Amino acid sequence: MGNPAADPPRLSGGLRVNRSDPGLRVRLSNRAVLTFGLVFCLGGLAFMWIFTQAQTSLRCDRQSGECLLQKSGPFSARSHRIALESVRGAEVVTRRQSSGDGARTNHWAVLNAGGERHDLSSYRSTSRSEHERLVRQVNDFLDNPARQVLSLHHSAAGGAMLFLLLFPAIGLYMVFGVRTVAEVEARPSIDRLILRRRRWWQTSGREVSVPLSQISGVDVESSASRSGKKSRDTHRAVICMRSGEKVPIFNFSTSGDGAFRRAEQLREMLARTGLTALSGPARTS
Repeated sequence: MGNPAADPPRLSGGLRVNRSDPGLRVRLSNRAVLTFGLVFCLGGLAFMWIFTQAQTSLRCDRQSGECLLQKSGPFSARSHRIALESVRGAEVVTRRQSSGDGARTNHWAVLNAGGERHDLSSYRSTSRSEHERLVRQVNDFLDNPARQVLSLHHSAAGGAMLFLLLFPAIGLYMVFGVRTVAEVEARPSIDRLILRRRRWWQTSGREVSVPLSQISGVDVESSASRSGKKSRDTHRAVICMRSGEKVPIFNFSTSGDGAFRRAEQLREMLARTGLTALSGPARTS
């Protein structure tokens, strides 16, 4: 027989108490949220830079009898010199396009000169008003001989800026507002498992504490969602209690293998405390 003083007592569920055990900890993170957040943020900033480089400027001078039309993009720049006497005016061109999602109408302003059309708008849009403004400026100049100089500029950085800022904003929200880390600490000496959820940049967060001896296992919950014709499976790791309650590691589900990886990390940690918590199968490819 062993020495009762030497043998540490057991908790219900077969978990041995080790009063000198400082506890076991594991830190779990959601890399998928970080990845998507960085893609939205950096991709949005790159798209903003490319889109806002599209610019068009027109300068007409009655004294020189010439118009200079300049167009620039992220990787190129072009200029056209046009005789002022050949300019017949400007107009808004409308084109209706059909796609799988329905019909879409685009507008843009053009300069009619010498039998050719030159784009005045730096981009096409479903809004007509901004292109009409360019047309009015050109036609007012042509109708008013007293005006000696016409100078106008059109940039994609105008009305589209708020829309373009949406993508980096979503990315920053995902990185700083959604991405969380979970710190799980097992303390066999006091029969507690402590789960702390917090933002990755915070020093403290919400804490959940459950009896370590009442844990029956760690599992992965899966659910299917349908978007149009496509089906998408999402998963989250949960701690299963003997009472039937399930404590999620994170309050949201993700696709991919992240939840299965986190569940396996938890099982390994709990196995080191003496608790067999292998209720959930590992994901197979």
